[in-house]
Amino acid sequence: MVDIDKNDELNEIVENDKETSKDEIKSEEVSETEKTPSKKKTTKKKSSKKTTKKTAKKTTKKTSKKKSSKKTTKKTTKKKSAKKEQETPESLEKKEILEETKIEINKDEIEKEQEKIDSEVEKLLENGSESEEISADELSKEVKEKKKEEKKETGKKSSEESPKDNEKKQDKKKKTRKSKTFKIDVNKSPKLKRIVQDIERIEDVIDLKRLRDEYNHGTRDLINKIKKTQTEISNIRSQAMEYRNKRDSLNKDVQGIKKNKLTTSNKLNDSRTQLKEAKVQSRKSDDGNKRKGISTQISKNRRRIDQLEKRIETEDLELKEENQIVDEIDKLERNLQELLAQNKKPDQFNKQITEIRASREELRNLNNTLREKAEESQNYHLLYLDISKEMEDLRTEKRSLQRELNENRFIADIYHQRLIEMSQKMNRQKRITRKSQYQNKKKVKKEIQKMTLEDAKVKMKKGVKLNIFEARAFLEEQANKK
Repeated sequence: MVDIDKNDELNEIVENDKETSKDEIKSEEVSETEKTPSKKKTTKKKSSKKTTKKTAKKTTKKTSKKKSSKKTTKKTTKKKSAKKEQETPESLEKKEILEETKIEINKDEIEKEQEKIDSEVEKLLENGSESEEISADELSKEVKEKKKEEKKETGKKSSEESPKDNEKKQDKKKKTRKSKTFKIDVNKSPKLKRIVQDIERIEDVIDLKRLRDEYNHGTRDLINKIKKTQTEISNIRSQAMEYRNKRDSLNKDVQGIKKNKLTTSNKLNDSRTQLKEAKVQSRKSDDGNKRKGISTQISKNRRRIDQLEKRIETEDLELKEENQIVDEIDKLERNLQELLAQNKKPDQFNKQITEIRASREELRNLNNTLREKAEESQNYHLLYLDISKEMEDLRTEKRSLQRELNENRFIADIYHQRLIEMSQKMNRQKRITRKSQYQNKKKVKKEIQKMTLEDAKVKMKKGVKLNIFEARAFLEEQANKK
């Protein structure tokens, strides 16, 4: 294979040299014809100078244009040949550097895209960790107020501090964020171990890039899914907070009602004790003794009236006896009314009785409202529990997506590193092949020069005319000797 490539290169060099020699010979012939025109043409031109001035000017312009075009073509061919000859290892190294810079630019763009993905993942991980650490039950108003106060205090301290201190703190925060990057143990998961082994076997850059892009696309899809779940969690959390706040407000109302109930029950007990004490005091006093006698007389009169009424209803009486019984009943009723008028209760008893009745009605109303509020708070509590279960399910889903994202991202990084390694390897191989090609061209040129020198020496001994190439090789050898 090497001999065939050398022969092809020799043929190309010989053809280029032949083309340059033909161009030089044509230029020499044109110059000789212009210097030595024939006598016939001169005589004809002298006789027809007056008639053909205009035509001569036109022809001279055309010939000058043709000559200029020929000269430009010669210059371009010479420049091309010179450029081909001037391809030194320095120029090749420059080309390689330019290609490497292009590759590095592409690498930088890829790394920037991966950094964006990493930053999005870190933000999601931070938001997820914060949301998981803070449970719905712990998010009370007091905690929020404390956090606000702490933020205000930290803001004041930061304003008092110098800008250098703030920059140092920001750098520390960045370092801590970078330290929060995920860590995956390949030995624990056989799936990742198998994938890593397969990646090490791949050597095609195109396949590596395709697979890397697929995994990056998968990471973007997972990030979008995590964002959706995070928005769902935040919406559900806000709804859960509403239910929780309503439940807490109802529980506060229930506690207030219970306090009112205790106060009313205490009031009722106090009024009952006061009534008992008043009754005891009234019994001990003279008015009490009088009232006792009156009450006994009232009871006797009522019994007597009942007996007489039953007698009239049951027995067959004469008119005189019946009239006597009726008159007796009238007297007893009058006496009873007088006794009732005398047996009126004191004002203390009436006030306490009205207070007792009012407190009893108030207790009934409080019990009804308490029952309603308790049922409503229980309903909100059940709704809150249902939503908290949904939120936990979404959090578990988010954790699984984050694990999948970390694995996918880890695999994409491995593909990226492998791609960089293989691209660097290919660039090294290209450098080696270019250097070897350049060295082979030099060797071929030297061999051609030796061959032409040997042919030139043989012709010189024989007295044969030399070619342009042979003459050039002979002159170069003499110049090198000097």
